[in-house]
Amino acid sequence: MTRGGFSFAQSLQSATNPWRLLQMDLGPDVVPAIADFNSAQWILHVGLGDEILVAAHDGRQLRLRLVALLDRSIFQSEIMISEEAFERHFPDWSGYRFLLAEASTAGADAVVGALERGLGDYGLDATPSPMSAPMCPGVLSPSPSLPSSG
Repeated sequence: MTRGGFSFAQSLQSATNPWRLLQMDLGPDVVPAIADFNSAQWILHVGLGDEILVAAHDGRQLRLRLVALLDRSIFQSEIMISEEAFERHFPDWSGYRFLLAEASTAGADAVVGALERGLGDYGLDATPSPMSAPMCPGVLSPSPSLPSSG
Protein backbone atom coordinates (compact mmCIF):
# COMPACT_ATOMS: atom_id res chain seq x y z
CA MET A 1 0.00 0.00 0.00
CA THR A 2 2.98 2.25 0.53
CA ARG A 3 3.76 2.05 -3.17
CA GLY A 4 0.20 3.03 -4.12
CA GLY A 5 -1.24 -0.13 -5.61
CA PHE A 6 -4.89 -0.63 -6.47
CA SER A 7 -7.12 1.70 -8.47
CA PHE A 8 -9.31 4.28 -6.82
CA ALA A 9 -12.73 5.34 -8.07
CA GLN A 10 -12.87 8.46 -5.86
CA SER A 11 -11.02 10.24 -3.07
CA LEU A 12 -11.78 13.30 -0.94
CA GLN A 13 -8.49 14.93 -1.85
CA SER A 14 -6.38 14.67 -4.94
CA ALA A 15 -3.51 12.48 -3.86
CA THR A 16 -0.76 10.54 -5.59
CA ASN A 17 -1.36 7.75 -3.09
CA PRO A 18 -4.89 7.88 -1.60
CA TRP A 19 -3.89 5.26 1.00
CA ARG A 20 -2.07 8.10 2.79
CA LEU A 21 -5.46 9.71 3.47
CA LEU A 22 -5.86 7.09 6.21
CA GLN A 23 -3.32 9.13 8.21
CA MET A 24 -5.53 12.25 8.30
CA ASP A 25 -6.57 13.65 11.69
CA LEU A 26 -10.34 14.14 11.50
CA GLY A 27 -10.86 14.83 15.19
CA PRO A 28 -11.83 12.69 18.16
CA ASP A 29 -13.72 9.48 17.38
CA VAL A 30 -13.66 10.13 13.62
CA VAL A 31 -11.44 7.73 11.67
CA PRO A 32 -10.59 7.97 7.97
CA ALA A 33 -11.57 4.80 6.12
CA ILE A 34 -11.38 3.29 2.64
CA ALA A 35 -13.89 0.87 1.14
CA ASP A 36 -14.66 -0.72 -2.19
CA PHE A 37 -16.85 1.62 -4.30
CA ASN A 38 -19.47 -1.01 -5.22
CA SER A 39 -19.73 -2.32 -1.66
CA ALA A 40 -20.13 1.20 -0.30
CA GLN A 41 -22.79 2.12 -2.84
CA TRP A 42 -24.83 -1.07 -3.14
CA ILE A 43 -24.38 -2.85 0.22
CA LEU A 44 -23.77 -0.05 2.73
CA HIS A 45 -25.70 2.65 0.78
CA VAL A 46 -23.03 5.27 1.52
CA GLY A 47 -20.67 7.32 -0.59
CA LEU A 48 -17.47 9.31 -0.44
CA GLY A 49 -17.37 11.53 2.67
CA ASP A 50 -20.19 9.63 4.41
CA GLU A 51 -19.72 8.12 7.84
CA ILE A 52 -20.36 4.60 9.10
CA LEU A 53 -21.03 4.23 12.82
CA VAL A 54 -19.38 1.37 14.70
CA ALA A 55 -18.77 0.59 18.35
CA ALA A 56 -15.20 0.98 19.60
CA HIS A 57 -13.76 -1.55 22.07
CA ASP A 58 -15.10 0.44 25.04
CA GLY A 59 -18.59 0.84 23.60
CA ARG A 60 -18.29 4.47 22.54
CA GLN A 61 -19.50 5.38 19.09
CA LEU A 62 -16.79 5.62 16.44
CA ARG A 63 -17.39 7.31 13.09
CA LEU A 64 -15.58 5.84 10.08
CA ARG A 65 -15.48 8.53 7.38
CA LEU A 66 -14.96 7.30 3.81
CA VAL A 67 -12.01 9.29 2.46
CA ALA A 68 -11.50 7.15 -0.65
CA LEU A 69 -13.26 4.41 -2.59
CA LEU A 70 -11.48 1.63 -4.44
CA ASP A 71 -12.42 0.73 -7.99
CA ARG A 72 -13.24 -2.99 -8.44
CA SER A 73 -11.00 -4.26 -5.68
CA ILE A 74 -10.39 -7.52 -3.87
CA PHE A 75 -11.58 -5.74 -0.72
CA GLN A 76 -15.28 -6.08 -1.46
CA SER A 77 -17.33 -5.91 1.77
CA GLU A 78 -14.30 -4.67 3.75
CA ILE A 79 -13.69 -1.30 5.41
CA MET A 80 -10.04 -0.42 5.97
CA ILE A 81 -8.55 1.97 8.51
CA SER A 82 -4.91 2.59 9.39
CA GLU A 83 -3.11 0.14 11.63
CA GLU A 84 -2.52 2.91 14.18
CA ALA A 85 -6.24 3.77 14.32
CA PHE A 86 -7.16 0.09 14.58
CA GLU A 87 -4.79 -0.48 17.50
CA ARG A 88 -6.03 2.68 19.26
CA HIS A 89 -9.76 1.97 18.92
CA PHE A 90 -9.72 -1.85 19.05
CA PRO A 91 -6.85 -2.78 21.39
CA ASP A 92 -8.45 -6.08 22.38
CA TRP A 93 -8.19 -7.42 18.82
CA SER A 94 -4.77 -8.69 17.87
CA GLY A 95 -3.22 -10.23 14.80
CA TYR A 96 -3.98 -9.84 11.16
CA ARG A 97 -6.81 -11.31 9.11
CA PHE A 98 -5.38 -10.83 5.60
CA LEU A 99 -2.02 -11.19 3.94
CA LEU A 100 -1.52 -9.90 0.41
CA ALA A 101 1.33 -11.20 -1.70
CA GLU A 102 2.15 -9.99 -5.17
CA ALA A 103 3.33 -12.56 -7.72
CA SER A 104 3.39 -12.91 -11.46
CA THR A 105 0.39 -14.75 -12.86
CA ALA A 106 2.71 -17.61 -13.83
CA GLY A 107 4.23 -17.76 -10.34
CA ALA A 108 1.03 -17.45 -8.30
CA ASP A 109 0.63 -21.21 -7.75
CA ALA A 110 4.21 -21.49 -6.47
CA VAL A 111 3.62 -18.63 -4.02
CA VAL A 112 0.36 -20.21 -2.82
CA GLY A 113 2.19 -23.50 -2.24
CA ALA A 114 5.06 -21.88 -0.37
CA LEU A 115 2.73 -19.87 1.88
CA GLU A 116 0.59 -22.88 2.70
CA ARG A 117 3.62 -25.10 3.40
CA GLY A 118 5.19 -22.49 5.66
CA LEU A 119 2.10 -21.14 7.39
CA GLY A 120 -0.56 -23.82 6.95
CA ASP A 121 -0.08 -25.06 10.54
CA TYR A 122 -1.14 -21.57 11.70
CA GLY A 123 -4.37 -21.68 9.71
CA LEU A 124 -3.32 -19.88 6.53
CA ASP A 125 -5.37 -20.87 3.50
CA ALA A 126 -3.98 -18.97 0.51
CA THR A 127 -5.97 -18.63 -2.69
CA PRO A 128 -5.26 -16.63 -5.84
CA SER A 129 -7.38 -13.52 -6.07
CA PRO A 130 -10.46 -13.85 -8.27
CA MET A 131 -9.68 -10.44 -9.78
CA SER A 132 -8.69 -10.53 -13.41
CA ALA A 133 -5.03 -9.97 -14.28
CA PRO A 134 -5.39 -6.43 -15.67
CA MET A 135 -7.15 -5.24 -12.50
CA CYS A 136 -4.94 -6.83 -9.86
CA PRO A 137 -2.30 -9.17 -11.28
CA GLY A 138 -1.08 -11.99 -9.10
CA VAL A 139 -2.46 -10.81 -5.78
CA LEU A 140 -3.15 -13.65 -3.39
CA SER A 141 -5.81 -13.32 -0.73
CA PRO A 142 -5.94 -15.77 2.19
CA SER A 143 -9.35 -16.78 3.46
CA PRO A 144 -10.79 -14.58 6.22
CA SER A 145 -10.76 -17.60 8.55
CA LEU A 146 -7.07 -17.01 9.33
CA PRO A 147 -6.94 -16.94 13.15
CA SER A 148 -5.57 -13.97 15.02
CA SER A 149 -2.29 -14.25 16.89
CA GLY A 150 -3.58 -13.52 20.32
